[in-house]
Amino acid sequence: MARTFSRILCSCALILGCGTAASSSATGGADASVDSGPIGVTATGIAAPTAFACTSASKNAAGFSWQKSPTAGVDGYVVERAALGGDFVAQTPVSSSIFVFADLTVAQAATYRYRVRARVGTALGDTSNEVTVGAPAPGFHTVASAPTGAEATFGTAVDLVLEGNGDPAVIYHNGTSLQFVGWDRRSSAWKSPSKITSGLALGGAGTVAAALGFDSGGVNGTFAVVWAAADGQELDWALSTDAGQTWTQDTIAVSPAGTSYSQPALTIGNGKASIAWLQDGARLFYATGTLSTAPKGWTAKLEAPAAASADKLLPFAPSIALDASLTPAVGYFSHGTNGGVIATFWRPGAANATRIVDSLGFADSAASISLAFSGVKPRAAVTLHDSATTVQPVVFVTSTDGNSWGTALPLPVDGTGGGGLFTRLVTSAKDVSAITWASSAPGGGTCGEPKLALSPDGTTWSTCSPDVDRSRSKSAQFARIALGSDGKRWLAWQDPNAGGGVLVWRED
Repeated sequence: MARTFSRILCSCALILGCGTAASSSATGGADASVDSGPIGVTATGIAAPTAFACTSASKNAAGFSWQKSPTAGVDGYVVERAALGGDFVAQTPVSSSIFVFADLTVAQAATYRYRVRARVGTALGDTSNEVTVGAPAPGFHTVASAPTGAEATFGTAVDLVLEGNGDPAVIYHNGTSLQFVGWDRRSSAWKSPSKITSGLALGGAGTVAAALGFDSGGVNGTFAVVWAAADGQELDWALSTDAGQTWTQDTIAVSPAGTSYSQPALTIGNGKASIAWLQDGARLFYATGTLSTAPKGWTAKLEAPAAASADKLLPFAPSIALDASLTPAVGYFSHGTNGGVIATFWRPGAANATRIVDSLGFADSAASISLAFSGVKPRAAVTLHDSATTVQPVVFVTSTDGNSWGTALPLPVDGTGGGGLFTRLVTSAKDVSAITWASSAPGGGTCGEPKLALSPDGTTWSTCSPDVDRSRSKSAQFARIALGSDGKRWLAWQDPNAGGGVLVWRED
């Protein structure tokens, strides 16, 4: 009796090869070529090649190998490719003595299915196993599940970057340790998480426990993570040059006796790291150095000044960003002499810092800032109340050179959605901008969580959420955003509720 194999997604090892599946047609019916009859009997008379596997995958290429068909007299092999939901299309044939194939027409954001067939004359034989290769599909992905009914066991750290292929990589705290997880194009699946460290300096709402960066300047690209030790006595970091599988740790700075470090921020460009962190919540320090040099060999650590009309800094997480020339800037908060809060911009090494926007004397108990650059022009997204009854505290502010800033532009409100911790901003050279934040609005507001404000020009904004029907995320914490080279936005956040977890969303 004929035996038909339906398409089955393979859960093979994520790092060693591609995801595999038995073949099926794009319309859901079985391929005639898969109906191979009794074991050992082929449907076409030409047996399928075996062990078809993906050997490499990048944003613009994919490589494959297989074992030869056991049928005698094979004239060659044909690899077939299908976009998800599409039909298979034959690629350039190879001869019978070649058992490898390179697809050099891969689109960065696409996901494909592949299979291979032997050819005798013009006849094609049975299909091999399928492999799925490529980028994450648009929409929602759960990177880590939330412990059932155990919100308190989730930590307070999520961060997101895009690596050299434009694929996402995420760090998160699972309650006991800091974990890293990246995307494997060869299997079109998330890799198994790797542990970076235990013992972070976890804090309350609005705090940052760890930061993730990626540098594409090296041969393989380097991930870096910076965090404050649980006792606050050290600022530590770890590097990985093997796509996050293994990590090498070192210490950046040791806090003076009786003091503690917290709230690290990190950015990397062209093999050089720039890091900012708080000491006792009232002083901010900056350090920079090459990834190839141990932190003890880095340049002298600099202390950031308070803004004019301020007497100290405030214990809200700083932001750090690079402009198009890879020159860093730091955003943080100063305590005004009038008791208010001042969002502050500083170029490391400069004697003075500038005011971005302030709370008009209101002693806001929580604030958030994110810097980005449109070329070399700084942009800031700031969460800052100017009264106890402010409904919409998220504003967008622009500057030509960082020395003076324009009028703060309030972003549209999603229903009753106030709040705005963990504000994050990305922008392009043409001011195509996006800002995400966790509003904690009752019921998620109109559009759900996290909030996502979009602008084509930095002037006109609209606010909603990727989770419009509120089916994927009951709440959002640590909202993070990244901008791909194709202009598509990525979000990552934590929903600590049962059924939630650490989620990633890709714009379609």
